[in-house]
Amino acid sequence: MIAIKIIQKGGATKEFLDKFLPREIRALQRLHHPNILTLYRLVETPRQTGVLHVEMAHNGDLLDYINTSRGLPEQQARFVIRGISSGIAYCHAKGIVHRDLKCENIMLTKDMDIKIGDFGFAREVDDRGAGVSTPCGSFSYAAPELFSNRLGATYDAKKADVWSM
Repeated sequence: MIAIKIIQKGGATKEFLDKFLPREIRALQRLHHPNILTLYRLVETPRQTGVLHVEMAHNGDLLDYINTSRGLPEQQARFVIRGISSGIAYCHAKGIVHRDLKCENIMLTKDMDIKIGDFGFAREVDDRGAGVSTPCGSFSYAAPELFSNRLGATYDAKKADVWSM
């Protein structure tokens, strides 16, 4: 089964269409890993910016699952962390940082496999992950260095992804 994500031209901001959507598409086209949401096909039509055919996550996102289940037993938490760690290690090896890791962006398949999704803030980095200056992501999951008082201060985006995990 697949999920279809339709992006309407008229309903999206110029920044989303020009910056965030292309980042997500480029990242998903480059990344092929058991713990990363699979992009099967991208279709562009005159009325929509894009129609993305992606892997179905029958069990929704990790935050909803945790809230519904009232937490995770330790064994299940280890499985989740192992899946996220494996997926992020793969991204970093491919020179891509996620920059918005949070429970809402961790999807669960029918078989409860872990899939990292939402690569709208992703970007390519060098081997060290250094030199990134734009703070991204969600406040509750963000590494402390993203809140530097120095405007334009750089940080190691790979380390920031690890903090978010």
